[in-house]
Amino acid sequence: METNGTAWRVRFSLADAEVRCGPGDTVLDAALQAGLPLSYWCRGATCGMCRATIVEGSVRQEAALILGDDERAAGVALLCVARPLSDLVVEA
Repeated sequence: METNGTAWRVRFSLADAEVRCGPGDTVLDAALQAGLPLSYWCRGATCGMCRATIVEGSVRQEAALILGDDERAAGVALLCVARPLSDLVVEA
């Protein structure tokens, strides 16, 4: 969780766009609020449609049970439950 009260910067490398992700927001929330057309369905970490790779930075993602250990190790996240712990670069 952010300790400084400001939003984290989230850069989407494939869309060449950057958004701000405020305290309590998921990466998907911030992207949709900024008008980015990301794929998603359930918003509950069960369908996997919002799967993306975190290229730089780190996220906290509780309830992402459909991700295997190998995916997590490769930086894969479910954006619907991913909350930034730092500025991010996301491949989505």
